[in-house]
Amino acid sequence: ISPQLYDLTTLQREAPFTARNTLSFTQALYERHKMVTYPRTDSRYLPEDYLQDVIRTTEELAKSNLPVAKWAADSLKNNRISLQKRVFNNAKVSDHFAIIPTGRVVSLAKEQEQHVYDMIVKRFVAVFFPHAEFEVTKRLTTINHGEVEDTFRTDGKILVTPGWLSVYGRAVGVASGKDELVPVDEGESAFTREIELEEKETNPPARYTESTLLSAMEGAGKLVDDEELREAMSERGLGTPATRANIIEGLLRQKYLARDGRDLNVTGKGQRLIGLLDEMDIKPLTSPSMTGDWEAKLHQMEDGQLDRETFMREIATFTEEVVKKARAHYDEAVSRSFPSLQCTCPECGVTELKQTDATYECEELECKFRISKYIAGRHLSEEEAKELFSTKFLGPREGFMSRFNKPFEAAIELVQSVSKTGKKGRFKTNFVFEQDEPEELSEDQIVASITHEEAAHDLYETGKSYLVPSLKTKKEPDGVKFSRTILSAEIPREAAIRMLNGEKSELLKGFVSNRTKRKFDAFLNYDFEQGRPTFEFPPRKKAAKKKTAKTQ
Repeated sequence: ISPQLYDLTTLQREAPFTARNTLSFTQALYERHKMVTYPRTDSRYLPEDYLQDVIRTTEELAKSNLPVAKWAADSLKNNRISLQKRVFNNAKVSDHFAIIPTGRVVSLAKEQEQHVYDMIVKRFVAVFFPHAEFEVTKRLTTINHGEVEDTFRTDGKILVTPGWLSVYGRAVGVASGKDELVPVDEGESAFTREIELEEKETNPPARYTESTLLSAMEGAGKLVDDEELREAMSERGLGTPATRANIIEGLLRQKYLARDGRDLNVTGKGQRLIGLLDEMDIKPLTSPSMTGDWEAKLHQMEDGQLDRETFMREIATFTEEVVKKARAHYDEAVSRSFPSLQCTCPECGVTELKQTDATYECEELECKFRISKYIAGRHLSEEEAKELFSTKFLGPREGFMSRFNKPFEAAIELVQSVSKTGKKGRFKTNFVFEQDEPEELSEDQIVASITHEEAAHDLYETGKSYLVPSLKTKKEPDGVKFSRTILSAEIPREAAIRMLNGEKSELLKGFVSNRTKRKFDAFLNYDFEQGRPTFEFPPRKKAAKKKTAKTQ
């Protein structure tokens, strides 16, 4: 069955952009270009009196030069547009209805806006097409080893009638998706190219992405145990379609969350906030039950079972309790006494340092020495602090957490900043990571001779790197060196030879972007001035010429 029309949250989940950017592009389509209806909606339905407007919009799309024009024309020709409850339903329309095109078509300069518009238009046309039909298949494949035969079962499906999937370019005979199979005839033979045995382990639940977090916020009522509160949140969730993206962006901006490619990770600051709320026993702020409670009482107000003054008085009382608990916790932390640290101040030489709940600092008012007790989420114990302040170095320790909430090991050094004029500033801590030991080279590791500026040099290959020790540059005074693995892709020897000879490598596959975690293919060159490999991307395939649908 075709998916329903878009509301804002569904559009933000499915678009390949951040939630905030998706809203921005859709808002531009609405305000500037007048190509779509109001985007900040939580409804996926249209009013029941909107049938003729939908037909008129489809007629405009059919006359356009959009790729979807022929399917719009097909929808009109075959009278597909009708008053269906899953599309037209007054009971499911709140202040605004679903996001649909207006019928106005103009050329868009921004590729991102065009992408969002295409999503909205295709969904609008596809929703009136018939179901896609699949044949559920159990396929038995026999591998003959001579005297022994192995039979493997594959469960999947084969597309037999594209239906609404036609609007998205699907056709019979082409598999798309992990559960779909290519049609074959019974008894048909196949050539076995390779056999690969994979050993895998179960994985923990995946981290939230913006898309999955938006879904979780929308369905947050499912996490509430109380049936009445869960019912109250069934149509709302946390936030509204217009505010959920801003909530996520606010958490990122305030560094409670951090992006790692597409994943969202809680930071040390975020974890400390949740821990602090638990310490202060303010559980409603960490549970969707508070939102459910408020939604339930708003429903009671709508039904006349609760007056506004009572509701607002309860909110004021709750706010006062939160402030009171936070203030009490702060006063307790400030008034708590800690023993002095028997260690000389690195800055002024005083024989003792004082402790607070968060810092080690000098007792002298004129001295500015102060170091946090928590470094990258790890507590610096008194003994470790003494060693660090006395020797200016603390050997490798485990338990540090990166801003992406990933553990790492490092040593710490204590350094004093110095300005360009030589004036000494504050002390601070820096991480010191173990350096790889220099790789020992032997003649049997020479794999090729490369030529650079008419001079010949030996290329060495080790377990980790390609090295040309005799080819020294300004950036690499110890000789050219780069890893055999770049962004998760193994660099073949032939590619390294071509790069170091000043040529472009063949097209290499399997690179994984650090930012998006998506795979990509590229050529590699070696930039001797910068001392590193550089990417060169293959040209994009030219889009097919758009055809204008003819209407009768």
